[in-house]
Amino acid sequence: MGNKRPLRVGSIIGILSKGLFFNFVLAYILYGGYIDEPNYLP
Repeated sequence: MGNKRPLRVGSIIGILSKGLFFNFVLAYILYGGYIDEPNYLP
């Protein structure tokens, strides 16, 4: 019965990682690659 908790945590991590990856790709497309320019870095 205790296996449900790790599975749920793993699913949440998987969803978050996919969301972060999708947001990064979407931002990269929208900004047209400006993320790679040195001026973008703080």
